[in-house]
Amino acid sequence: MSLNTAAAEILATTSNALAEVKDYNHFMALVDMDASLDIPAELAALKADILANLPNEAAEVLDVEPTELSAVEETEKPEPQKTVVNIPERVTVVLKAMKTGTPVTYHFKESDIVQGGAKSKFKANIEAIKTLQKIEAENRYATPEEQSVLAGYVGWGGIPQAFTTDIAADSIGGNLGEAAPTGWEKEQKELRELLSEEEYKAARASTLTSFYTPPEVTDGVYLALKQFGFKGGNILEPSMGVGNFFSKMPDDIRDSSKLYGVELDSISGRIAQLLNPEDRIQITGFEKTRFNNNSFDVVVGNVPFGDYRVSDKAYDKHGFKIHDYFAVKSIDKVKPGGVVAIVTSKFTMDKQNDKARRYLAERCDLLGAVRLPNNAFKKNAGTETTTDILFFKKRETLTVQVPSWVHFGKTADGIPCNQYFVDNPDMVLGIMAWDERMKGRYGDDSRVTTCLPNNDTPLSEQLKTAISKIKGKIETVTIAEEGKPDIEMIPADPSVRNYTHTIVNGKLFFRENEIMTAVQETGKTLDRMMGMHQIRQKAMAVIDAQARGCDDNELKKLQADLNYVYDKFNRAYGPITDRANEKVFQHDDDYNTLAALEIVDTEKKTVEKAEIFSKRTILPEVEIITCDTPQEALQISIDRKGKVDIAFMAGLVGVEPGEIITELGTDVFRNPAKIKEGEPLSGYEDASEYLSGNVREKLRIAEEYSKHIDSSFERNVEALKTVI
Repeated sequence: MSLNTAAAEILATTSNALAEVKDYNHFMALVDMDASLDIPAELAALKADILANLPNEAAEVLDVEPTELSAVEETEKPEPQKTVVNIPERVTVVLKAMKTGTPVTYHFKESDIVQGGAKSKFKANIEAIKTLQKIEAENRYATPEEQSVLAGYVGWGGIPQAFTTDIAADSIGGNLGEAAPTGWEKEQKELRELLSEEEYKAARASTLTSFYTPPEVTDGVYLALKQFGFKGGNILEPSMGVGNFFSKMPDDIRDSSKLYGVELDSISGRIAQLLNPEDRIQITGFEKTRFNNNSFDVVVGNVPFGDYRVSDKAYDKHGFKIHDYFAVKSIDKVKPGGVVAIVTSKFTMDKQNDKARRYLAERCDLLGAVRLPNNAFKKNAGTETTTDILFFKKRETLTVQVPSWVHFGKTADGIPCNQYFVDNPDMVLGIMAWDERMKGRYGDDSRVTTCLPNNDTPLSEQLKTAISKIKGKIETVTIAEEGKPDIEMIPADPSVRNYTHTIVNGKLFFRENEIMTAVQETGKTLDRMMGMHQIRQKAMAVIDAQARGCDDNELKKLQADLNYVYDKFNRAYGPITDRANEKVFQHDDDYNTLAALEIVDTEKKTVEKAEIFSKRTILPEVEIITCDTPQEALQISIDRKGKVDIAFMAGLVGVEPGEIITELGTDVFRNPAKIKEGEPLSGYEDASEYLSGNVREKLRIAEEYSKHIDSSFERNVEALKTVI
């Protein structure tokens, strides 16, 4: 629950309020300060202040912890429960001082693009990190001048040299088998001293996936969105880097939109927050976000590329590679009629395995695609890779029809590629060809393809021409279309479940698809609805806490909160299941859950509280702590962690890690491209994952590793040769 919601939940008042809440503005000020505080303590203090001034409902002071709320045990008398609150003489609130300065949204400037080679980009990254650290230490917003420095951060995808000092480390840097770069010792030392160990590891890992988007590409995406009639709404960027898509967003779209960003890397995410201080940016993995499906009008971004999977229970069964995972999850998050416009690896469209494309085709239409030349990212990110811009429009319902773009074909020159580009060669901004660079690695029979650039026309002009041919229309419902001028309506908050109520700035709203409408009821009807919403919030807190395995003390406090709001409501309006209460709240999807909080005996005409008010009713997911065989441990590791975790598996079986590896034999392989420095058990994959995908590249790496680093990798070489 957000701080804003928590404040509104406990302090929202109606005509039936306990007391006039004078502290709401204080609490909202804390929110505006970006406060870091002990939320339960602050809420308890405000509750206590309200209750202390109530007539005929004096709070009893007990010898308990300063912020504890607990319910009096029920007696044989059918009297309503009282709430026992310890009114603290002093509540410690840990506040982060208000940021100084003025929040300013950064807008892209051509002069902020870092010019030069790898060393220049390294220097720009270092300056951006130092500026970030200085601003955070001074707890203030970035100035426009500092934002220009921060915007120069381009990540590490184009400069893996900063992390390689010997050949054994090259697998992480992406230069396995080649001589270690010289002349970077000073830079690497500076980087190690500047970053924490965790930040350094994250930066090093990002050399395989972090390639920030050039401005010509972001311009092309927004040109298409305007062409589709998009004027504003909820926009998500699920892997935003420092926010290049946000900084290039046209002002008219930005001014009419709510922007949501997600970035896994801490440094990039913190820079993005300073460049976009008024937007909603989370520093976490896309797989850990809790956005509801069907919540966004548009999803934009440059998704990570890689030959590995992300652990997300909702998608694990599909086994999607990371770029495909981002594509399919983005489709699920966008509203029907909305558009997903992403830059992704060409392998989303070009790999032989069409599983991800079939998943997409069931749910959306491909409005169009543009294949970018392999030098599109070279200037900005220092890499040569072939990528696609894909434009999907989500349908209302699934379909079993399989469109042609799911399939694979060949160009007139016999080059394999997606059937869409075979049918629409003008959407390829270059020439599809065999990648001659790969023949040096794989031999003359290499089947790796690339898109060679057409240098006669600037990429920006080629993009404009191609995108002008893509036809489509964004058809998510807008407030103007659905609303009435006298009813307050706002875009739906993706964190609010569809067809449920929520409180926004003290007002009750109801979410229906992509809009939330202010509830028009007044008086006791509104009071009933507010009361049941508050009960729902407290009940969900009890349920969520039990699901994650809270201790008994935390559960008792949450149950005390639930008892308090329920008893208060019951005294005023009767049971939740009373016909009058059902009538005003039956359209809320959680009404049946609320009704289940009561045990109704129709014969005796009694209503009692369910066990959730006083007992633990949900057991958390049982943690498996032991098993008999390495094979069982392997399945548990993949199921619970989404990867082969040798140390975890050894703990389950009760043997040394080496024994696990020996016993599993060819069921697991150590992928040298995934080995992490100083982690001897890193890089292991199950055979089905390791012996699939780009096996020729894996064979090349395994052969180099076996020859130069460790001869035990010869087993990888032999296994890979059997599947080519």
